[in-house]
Amino acid sequence: MKRHTLLSLLLALALGAAACGEDKKNQTDQEPPVANNDPGDAPFATSTTAQLLWKRQGAVAKDLQRALELSPDELCSELGAAPCADVHQVPLGGNDPFILGLYEPPHEPLSTTPAVLERLVLGACVSAAERDAQGDAKVFTELDLGSDKLDPAGEDKAAVEAQIEDLYRRLLSRDALAVEVSAVSKLATDEGGDGVSALDFAKLSCFAIGSTTEFFFY
Repeated sequence: MKRHTLLSLLLALALGAAACGEDKKNQTDQEPPVANNDPGDAPFATSTTAQLLWKRQGAVAKDLQRALELSPDELCSELGAAPCADVHQVPLGGNDPFILGLYEPPHEPLSTTPAVLERLVLGACVSAAERDAQGDAKVFTELDLGSDKLDPAGEDKAAVEAQIEDLYRRLLSRDALAVEVSAVSKLATDEGGDGVSALDFAKLSCFAIGSTTEFFFY
């Protein structure tokens, strides 16, 4: 009796193990689920990375130099004495082992980082616009930088829009959307509706495009 019971128990265990193995085989044979990365009707493109990458000190400076055709000493300087990127290297993601004893760069942007980034872009845009106004233009080639008053809704409309599109390609490496061109074009008029000077518009449009989040992150 005891032997019969033992044989029955072993048989039950064997059958159970076989069934379990069959279930696992069936699950293995099935195709794995495919992740649906199709944005469908989403109005904005979705990032393929887990998080955005912060563009650090050297990358921001190099991108501004390339986009606005500036040499390192033309980029931006504090009080005409030292490059902005060197003075503010820690908020821009660098380290300072000699003066501050900071051997590793910050892992995240600091509270002062946005202001410093805007300072760097503004300095670069002003330098490029004023350089172009004094000689052969390299960046602001669509505008007559000697004009004291633009007519963005009339005779200067095409030039203003062409300059905006060129700045988008230079700074963001893409074509501007129609809504973006329309928004930046508004900088060509002051609060009273009068046209601003071409030089002021060159500085303002460059800063508006260059200080976007898109320029500061990968």
